[in-house]
Amino acid sequence: MSIQAEGLEELRRALGATADRARDPREALEAEARALAALVDGAFAGNRSPDGRGWAPRKVVAVGRGRRARPRSDARSGRDLLERTGRLRDSIDARVEGDAIVVEASAPYAAYVHAARPFLPYEADGSPMTRGPAGEFFEAMPGRIAAWIVGEVRR
Repeated sequence: MSIQAEGLEELRRALGATADRARDPREALEAEARALAALVDGAFAGNRSPDGRGWAPRKVVAVGRGRRARPRSDARSGRDLLERTGRLRDSIDARVEGDAIVVEASAPYAAYVHAARPFLPYEADGSPMTRGPAGEFFEAMPGRIAAWIVGEVRR
């Protein structure tokens, strides 16, 4: 008596596809990079850090002799707190390098601004933020990538 196993070829194909995705998870990492960029964009739009803390308001400065003091924000342009020119926001790049996701701002003054009003999803020491939306994002990221590798998620 013998028992015939059915569906082995389909199983082999599925396991081969899983192994291929595990060897090259670039597609999943690129989706995560896009999501990180959206998180940073949301921070700018909400005048808050990616961990959800609001940014300190701008200091009030005098604009000239006999004029009333006004916030330093450029109300004429309608831009938010860190967007007087838009260069900082435009300099932010999220990309995949090997098996890593890199999120950085190339504006020469980015590090100074980030120290006072964090806009990237990293703490001052370079570690990922652990609280708020950024913390939730980083905590769930391995599960999302694993789901993509085993074929549970189509991106």
